[in-house]
Amino acid sequence: MAKTDSKLGPSTPSQNTEVTSKYKEFPTPRSCRQRNFNMLDGSYPETTETQWGQGMNDYSDALAEAESNPKLSSRVLQQRSTMNSPIVSVNLMPSRTSANNNNSNMSMPAIPAHPSKAYQSLTPSPLSSRKLPKSNRPNTSTLESNGIVPKSTLNPPSPPPPRKSNECRRPPPINRADKPRITGKPPPLTIRNDHLLSKSAQKRQINDSMSPFNTPPSDCNPEDEFRSKLTRDRKSGCNDLKETPIDYANHSAKQLIVSNKVEDNTMDTVSKDRSKNYILAIEKPVPPTRSTLQPDASRIHSIQTASMKPRTPISTKVGSKLNERSLSTNRTCETDVNLSFNSEKSQPHRQLTTNNTNVCKPLSPIVSQFPDSSFSNRRPPYLRRGVRDIPTKYETRIMDVCGEYVCTSGHITRVWSLQNGETIASFAHTEGIKITSVAFKPAAHLEDEGSQLWLGNNVGDILEVDISSQSLVRTRSSAHARHEVIRIYRHYHDMWTLDDSGTLHLWAADSNNSLSLNNASQVFRLPKGHTFSMVVGNKLWYATGKEIRVFTPTVDGSTQLQILQRPLCQPNTGVITSGTTTSSQANKIFFGHADGKVSLYSTQDYTCLGVVNISLYKITSLASIGGNLWAGFNTGMIYIYDVEQSPWAVKKDWPAHHGPIIKLVSDSSSFWSLDRAQIITLGQDNTLRIWDGLLEDDWIESQLRHKEAEFCQLKKINALIMTWNAGASTPYDLQQHNQDASFFRDLIHSSGCPDIIVFGFQELVDLENKKTVTKSFFKSKKKDPQVQEHMSHQYRDWRDYLTRCLDDNMPSDELYHLLHTSSLVGLFTCIFVRAPLLQRIRGLSAAEVKRGLGGLHGNKGALVIRFIVDDTSMCFINCHLAAGQMGTKDRNADITAILETPILPMETNRNTRQDCYVGGGDGTMILDHEICILNGDLNYRIDTMSRDTVISAVKSKNINKLLERDQLLASKRKNPWFKLRAFQELPIKFAPTYKYDVGTDNYDSSEKKRSPAWCDRILHRGGHRLEQIDYRRHEIRLSDHRPVTGSFHITVKSICREEHTIIWNDIQKKNLMRREILASQAM
Repeated sequence: MAKTDSKLGPSTPSQNTEVTSKYKEFPTPRSCRQRNFNMLDGSYPETTETQWGQGMNDYSDALAEAESNPKLSSRVLQQRSTMNSPIVSVNLMPSRTSANNNNSNMSMPAIPAHPSKAYQSLTPSPLSSRKLPKSNRPNTSTLESNGIVPKSTLNPPSPPPPRKSNECRRPPPINRADKPRITGKPPPLTIRNDHLLSKSAQKRQINDSMSPFNTPPSDCNPEDEFRSKLTRDRKSGCNDLKETPIDYANHSAKQLIVSNKVEDNTMDTVSKDRSKNYILAIEKPVPPTRSTLQPDASRIHSIQTASMKPRTPISTKVGSKLNERSLSTNRTCETDVNLSFNSEKSQPHRQLTTNNTNVCKPLSPIVSQFPDSSFSNRRPPYLRRGVRDIPTKYETRIMDVCGEYVCTSGHITRVWSLQNGETIASFAHTEGIKITSVAFKPAAHLEDEGSQLWLGNNVGDILEVDISSQSLVRTRSSAHARHEVIRIYRHYHDMWTLDDSGTLHLWAADSNNSLSLNNASQVFRLPKGHTFSMVVGNKLWYATGKEIRVFTPTVDGSTQLQILQRPLCQPNTGVITSGTTTSSQANKIFFGHADGKVSLYSTQDYTCLGVVNISLYKITSLASIGGNLWAGFNTGMIYIYDVEQSPWAVKKDWPAHHGPIIKLVSDSSSFWSLDRAQIITLGQDNTLRIWDGLLEDDWIESQLRHKEAEFCQLKKINALIMTWNAGASTPYDLQQHNQDASFFRDLIHSSGCPDIIVFGFQELVDLENKKTVTKSFFKSKKKDPQVQEHMSHQYRDWRDYLTRCLDDNMPSDELYHLLHTSSLVGLFTCIFVRAPLLQRIRGLSAAEVKRGLGGLHGNKGALVIRFIVDDTSMCFINCHLAAGQMGTKDRNADITAILETPILPMETNRNTRQDCYVGGGDGTMILDHEICILNGDLNYRIDTMSRDTVISAVKSKNINKLLERDQLLASKRKNPWFKLRAFQELPIKFAPTYKYDVGTDNYDSSEKKRSPAWCDRILHRGGHRLEQIDYRRHEIRLSDHRPVTGSFHITVKSICREEHTIIWNDIQKKNLMRREILASQAM
């Protein structure tokens, strides 16, 4: 057995010790880890494996004796327990000191948080053989106060295997308290390796005099930091208190800074004064009157609203109750306490945070419903002139735009022209230097806007470059003391810069509105853990994880920095990633969350106005222009919402990038420079795309539809839709059942001679017959004539039978024509139209979507038939979706593929596309049509109910109870991106149509005993143009399904071209007036 050091290395009073075995770390109780281990006498003899076992026995005997005799001296017990105890070594852990301790940011060099070359050169050294000095604390017994030993300590661990020869021990930390600070640093454009240093080593520039928002750094294990004393009750949510403003007096900035000096003599001194260091002793006087900075008429108010990439959250038990939080966020909770206590001293164990204050009242209808996406437009809002996209051809994650120019940066900074896409300027940076923030510098004169840039890098420098000369104007080295500059804000003629340590610099313009880096800046300290921030008016809305704080930094520091006593937070929302304001609702601010929610706050009283769940995917960026809310997602999609409706309406959605959207910026300055309103997006595909912020094409199209009554003739037609899973039945089988033979005759008699009749069948071929289905799937190009003849015979029999039924049962003066038939492995659609309507139909097309076996087989899928009546497009879909009680996701995926796949021929005539199709479509997709009716065996079941419970509810006619658990209706309520949300369904008043014993009225009594469900459905989409007047089931016992029918009134239009031209010209004039109004608002 290998020998170990007989003596232990030195230790300082500010260092905690952690007792570990030579072979394996002992599982020690929590109470032991929080105390000094006086049971160690400083040296241990060599121990063999036999002595190891004997030592364990003696150790167990001592513990048992202590348990039976509480009066046993703890010192005697310690001596017994260490007689033949296993060989141990002591790892010296870094201390947790206060924030203003200069040595508090020193970390152990042996195992840095981020390995680097600097640490690779260090070789671990064995522990020193010097003895461990005695602790200044009194002796503490390892037993509980009642003398009872925890169960975890009664059973000693078995001896672990010996340590490998190449396994290194952690060396003791180096005492750097007496070493001087590093004040100098290399030039800003030389190679940097600061990113290799640990975070603690980068904080040496912290002054002894700290702002009220600086908090002591936590060690590498924040989970154990002041666990029992300083954390609040985790059961209390962030909605416990109400947000109230704080009253402050007219204090200077120096009065807000408290020096928290802590002597590092002993550990006792640190622990006794620890609670004092977190309390800011200020009184809460009345706030002064703030002087609002009013810009000149020529000034441009450009506010950065795009979000930075959120830092990686780390789960912690310290501080507020958040699911995701960065390592530095859990150290910002003391900020609010510093501003909320009156006395200089506080209770030693008082909690330091009350997470939220502002909790929404019961949600109004605007926040309880998902946005309405029934009439969303899918046409990308391209600009009519200029470039549409600019590939950067290098990795970039930040950008800014000003009028004609857009800048992207990273290891290279480039400026592009938005008119032709050419590169205007390019700046290469030194190796190791990366630009982390960028903003166009405000100019003293309007014509000079967009001529200069401010760049912040990863080593705390701020650079000012001139675009036209491609030169470096000036550099402010160490402006942020080697901390990464993460944001640069424009505030009228001033600039604000923020770094990842929470330091905010305000750079003020002089009396001539000229801004220079040579001027001094006002410095403020904000909480760490920044995830998003934006400037609204004179206030900085600052988000750390799920919490929001509001600050009013001023150049002279004459006003109180933090407005609210506690941060804003909403329960059940994700990390804040983005935010924006809208011109139509100037008193509201919108914040996007990582869980797809948008929270609304008032800019006046800071109350939460609601939370809207708009998606299941992460919102990466928000922007606003023209009163519309633009949202970018990590899926690469962009959605545009009309936030003035209740519920919100989705005006537009389209795939903008191949990958997540990094940033979305609204540029109001483009009105005066390019005579347009533009939105610029940057995707993870390293491509810039430019969009029309005014949505002119959509606005013109919407205005035309509102005035259709002025240039269109409107007529009504009737339609009858039937869907039935026939279970491989034939017309012959139907005629053999006396009770079912009259079904179609009765249906036609009661239909009232509709203009369009659609028969939709499923499973006309026995899908349980694996032989026939397999042959249809593996058939070669030379088709098996026998199989095809059999399948064609099935469909032909039903076509002939339906034609004969119409001829025999319709009035003699009503003639119906077969418009189209279509089939797909059991699916069959047959459409008949009245003779007068046949001449008004054009543009007939059909398609099929296979969804069986991953889209390869047609046993599941859809048949799609479309045509145009007058100038109204119609589309009829017959579906058979995935089966199974647990197949909801598969069914939803089937619907998504059916509705989103461009399966139909594209309409090439531009006038026809504009007049007959909706949503900016070209006719290739189902939702491009004005009238859509979807029917079939959708296979949606009833969730979380047993078969007997469902049958009992059906017998008692308690239909509403079952509809609450219907999978289709539940998906529409819970999934904002469920494609059938765009469809409507008349309320169901009939019993479930599936599954019956064939030939009876009894629900399934086979071995499987499937639960009843409404599998057979009819849904529609058409707005006010489509009205369903009947929805019922019918009794046919020939199949295990019951057929369902629906009757509709459809309004079709016929365009008068002359009136259409007049209205079109009038709308164009109104569009020009609209542009002028929006341009004046932006100026």
